[in-house]
Amino acid sequence: MAFEADACLGTCPIFTMTIVGDGTAHYNAKMYNDKQGTFHTIIKRSQLDSLNQLIDKSDFPSLKNEYASDWTDQPTYTITIKFNNGQTKTINDYGPNGPEKLKNL
Repeated sequence: MAFEADACLGTCPIFTMTIVGDGTAHYNAKMYNDKQGTFHTIIKRSQLDSLNQLIDKSDFPSLKNEYASDWTDQPTYTITIKFNNGQTKTINDYGPNGPEKLKNL
């Protein structure tokens, strides 16, 4: 799973985060975060299982590839998930304006 928070007109946090199947996580805090820099950790199995349950509940493959707000100067959130079957799906959410189950992820 990869998540990216892009810039807005103000001070929205800008960062990228990746989490791999074994729980290894990488976080690159670029701007407007409490701390800047690159951080690494291992996510507990229980937390990784909870994340996988959220992904399953979201029915991620059936969601649209893009959501957008009518207003401007908002951040874009991009989430990419690679499934066990090798399939990959990316969703771009400007605003954010996607459904609640996407926001929960």
